[in-house]
Amino acid sequence: MMISDELVAAALLQYLYSLPTVLAALPEGTAGIHEYNWQGENFKYPCIRFKLGNQSPQPDETDCSIYRQNFSILVYSEQKSSKEANQIMGIINSIIHKTNFDSGIVRFAYVHIDSLIPAMRKDVMTWQAETRYHTIIHKTTDTY
Repeated sequence: MMISDELVAAALLQYLYSLPTVLAALPEGTAGIHEYNWQGENFKYPCIRFKLGNQSPQPDETDCSIYRQNFSILVYSEQKSSKEANQIMGIINSIIHKTNFDSGIVRFAYVHIDSLIPAMRKDVMTWQAETRYHTIIHKTTDTY
């Protein structure tokens, strides 16, 4: 059985919340990190969003308990240049690339960077930097 997007997103959010160097770069700390489609109106820049991509079973797994998961992390900034967004994205990448972590329910094994997209103007005031990743995930418990 596939691992629900809700559980994967919660595990990724919990991991991002646990990174003191990343939180130190955000004026609101953990309140500056949300899923990509979060529709809140009260937040400050810079901020971080993440979005899940495709999840698929590993083809060589007969019990279908190990999956490939794609995801992206995006950093937004309202500075006059792209520097802040790129710096925060660099901090995240230096921590998360080739790492393993788990939330107690979902384990992320060997997170790998697929592509780095330098900060580009999203609109007149906002820069967006993005990194796309893939990882292997599996459940760490059967109680969900």
